[in-house]
Amino acid sequence: MVGRPVVDDEDLAPVTAFVEGAASSVHACLDRPRLVEAGDHDGYFENRGIRLPLGDIGYGHAAQKVLGGQSRALIGLPHGYIAAIAAAPLSHCKLCELTDFHNTELRELIRDVFASDREYFGDADFPAGREYRKYWEVAMTLRAFRSLGVLRDDARVLGIGAGREATIYWLTRHVGKVVATDLYRTEDNWSDSDSSEDMLTDPGRYWDGEWNADRLEVHHMNALELEFEDESFDAIFSSSSIEHFGDFPDVRRSVEEMFRVLRPGGVLALATEFRLEGDHIGYPGLLRFDEPELRALLLDGLWWDPATPMDLRISDETAETAVEMSEAIADQEAGIRGWSRYPHLVLRHEQYLWTSVHVALVKSGLTAAEWRRRSPELPPKVTATERLKRRAYPAVAWGRRKLGRGPDA
Repeated sequence: MVGRPVVDDEDLAPVTAFVEGAASSVHACLDRPRLVEAGDHDGYFENRGIRLPLGDIGYGHAAQKVLGGQSRALIGLPHGYIAAIAAAPLSHCKLCELTDFHNTELRELIRDVFASDREYFGDADFPAGREYRKYWEVAMTLRAFRSLGVLRDDARVLGIGAGREATIYWLTRHVGKVVATDLYRTEDNWSDSDSSEDMLTDPGRYWDGEWNADRLEVHHMNALELEFEDESFDAIFSSSSIEHFGDFPDVRRSVEEMFRVLRPGGVLALATEFRLEGDHIGYPGLLRFDEPELRALLLDGLWWDPATPMDLRISDETAETAVEMSEAIADQEAGIRGWSRYPHLVLRHEQYLWTSVHVALVKSGLTAAEWRRRSPELPPKVTATERLKRRAYPAVAWGRRKLGRGPDA
């Protein structure tokens, strides 16, 4: 059962000591680790008298695999890759996991951003018992921005397909300027629920929490043709939007636009749909990406890097919580606040099973102009004559050394 305190009173002292020393001595604490069961609760990490859920110590699924837990997609990752994931805090590039809701930082962000939901539901341990992937997406983005230095008074942050989501309003309390963009004037399936035109004139009507109206701009804008200069923003966010931008080439164009307007060293925090089962990406306007498609979409030919290693595995425990899409639609049509069944992290429809993925990317120090100039010539093209010269070079160099002329004589 999710929702009970995850650390017993008698464990508070050793847990405090562990957390304070984890950054400098995490590997030293890994001799003879083991997973233990806590009644019918989630697995705990126990070592040297310390019991913690895996999510709180930041080992995620790498720990589950290394320590023997069950997980899906147990591909044979190199030991170095697994170690890089396991030694880091909760990754910024990962799938939505039930154990993530045990992570203290993520949980507190959800409680802060969605304070109105916390008060409405009246759950003292919120979001425990109401684990929802959209809460997770927003909190993962804000956690990435905090970790990567975006939350500062001089930062300018752009929202793509931003609708009227909570991220917009929370950020107005923590950065200098938030610019929200979407097709606000377009009448479509999302107008009533996500992106109505009155966001352009009265965004405050959709938020009952604290925010700073002076720091928000809202624009009707196509994500495939952003009306901003190169390197205009310190950070960009987009949550559950890009999969609705058309077909794969359309979404790729929007990603290239994000890259263009992001400043060197800037951060993109993006969440979208990740396909766990199903052999097809979907249909224009309703895409779900698997790992090769996600990597091709976000990384091929673009000069930015994941902020942390990408951990795209999911535990059996999380996958088994799947909710039928028909049930989710029925909840929406009933007009209830929240969902009739939690956790609400994984959805199933016919042959498809999917969840949310979050990726944080850090742009290189090179400019968009340099990227446009150099990209067409990369990878370097080698003519047939050049290939022959390169093959002959070792023999030619050997002959020159024998003649005492040196390799470049």
